[in-house]
Amino acid sequence: LIHLVGIAPTDGDPLDSYHTVRRELAAYGHGLDERPQLVVLNKSDLQREPAPFGVRDERIVGVHRVSCATGAG
Repeated sequence: LIHLVGIAPTDGDPLDSYHTVRRELAAYGHGLDERPQLVVLNKSDLQREPAPFGVRDERIVGVHRVSCATGAG
């Protein structure tokens, strides 16, 4: 699964967004919350300093920062 999380200041807390999606996947069932996950942090061009993504979970296979606006990442 790929989680696309906006990290612009106007997007709110990225960790809250991530945990909301995780709760929704668990509620949906079918083992979706147990699958390997890639976290993509979008809008990285709008941050001066990249904040760490503070979730440690064996299901997360990678965390990538991208900017769809600039093509970075």
